[in-house]
Amino acid sequence: MNRIYAVDNFKTGNWSLNISEIGTGTNDLYITFTEEAPIIIFINLKFGYELKQDDNIKQYGVYPPPGVRYRHSDQEYLEVVRLNTKADESYTLFLWAENNGERFEKEFNLEIPRPIQPYASWEWNVTEKKWEAPIPCPDDDKYYQWNENMQSWDVVEDGHIS
Repeated sequence: MNRIYAVDNFKTGNWSLNISEIGTGTNDLYITFTEEAPIIIFINLKFGYELKQDDNIKQYGVYPPPGVRYRHSDQEYLEVVRLNTKADESYTLFLWAENNGERFEKEFNLEIPRPIQPYASWEWNVTEKKWEAPIPCPDDDKYYQWNENMQSWDVVEDGHIS
């Protein structure tokens, strides 16, 4: 599971980002707040994020939703957001929070890696953002598996290569 942990420390006023693993497709952003007490008291807490590429906002969120107010929390994470990312791309994650009239914000650069190369002969297609075999897979109703030694596609029937 691809997870990004964003923590805003109210005592220091600093955001920190911990990336356990980051990958293509989706990355879950866990947003939380901390200070020394086990229960954190919120005073008019508002927060949000923007996932940007260059100057374009690809995704954003603002919390709490209308009609909701955060008063306090002892939860590990206040919100979990699913970020949609693409392989071999760079993003900027902008985080902000306001609590008791103080505003904390920070930007982080995210580099989304390519998936692991499946075979030594496969090449990265920079336009399609995917690994491609040296020979396209046949386009019919059969199932195929790449044979790296023969540099060909083998038909797979009933779980066995024929």
